[in-house]
Amino acid sequence: MSSIPTGAERRQFGRRKTNLHAWISVQGRPKLSCTVLDLSVGGALLQLQKPSWLPYNFVLTIETTRFVTWCEVRHSRADAVGVRFLSAVESAALDPRGAHESRSMHENDAWTGNYR
Repeated sequence: MSSIPTGAERRQFGRRKTNLHAWISVQGRPKLSCTVLDLSVGGALLQLQKPSWLPYNFVLTIETTRFVTWCEVRHSRADAVGVRFLSAVESAALDPRGAHESRSMHENDAWTGNYR
């Protein structure tokens, strides 16, 4: 008998079903509205009309909780994107025009997804 979990049990963190409004921010693009369908400590499933320009990394802001974090796309389908949380964005690092910058991630050129 194998001890390797299957299906949803393989996830590192348990997920909880949600229905939270959120925004995806990408430098040089308008904010993109989405819905957080499920959420865990390490990531989320976002429902959205996925545009062709959606990059591998972006900033996610969950409106009701004011949670802001850098995300990395782990999987996608036509109407949803699964993301892993990379690091929280400090509120002081938010650009007043709505775009986000993070000092720690800026060093790694996170807007383009080019990490050193």
